[in-house]
Amino acid sequence: MKFDFNKHPNEIIFTSGRKKEWINVADIIYITVDLTLCSIYIKQREKPYYFVKQLKKFEKELADYGFFRANGNTLVNGNYIRSIEKENNRAILFLQTGIKIVFSRRQYSKFRKMIKP
Repeated sequence: MKFDFNKHPNEIIFTSGRKKEWINVADIIYITVDLTLCSIYIKQREKPYYFVKQLKKFEKELADYGFFRANGNTLVNGNYIRSIEKENNRAILFLQTGIKIVFSRRQYSKFRKMIKP
């Protein structure tokens, strides 16, 4: 899988085998990983895109676009946050799409430091 930020700075190209997809970074809501299979959830698309890549690499490449790690297997676009609430001593991230994502304790602590003025 390769990324090309040069031609279109707000889009990335995902290449998997013969298939190439141009995706506007702003349309990515969140990315989850199961081992090395990433599911990329896009605005106005019911099914995710699937690509083989480590989430750590996505995290580095998308950090400048407002993405952050919510837990060990989820990367979230900060522009889609509706609210953050506490439930049973866990921080829960609610996205504008209605999806709930549980923060890990470590990532929630990092997130709080990141958003403090």
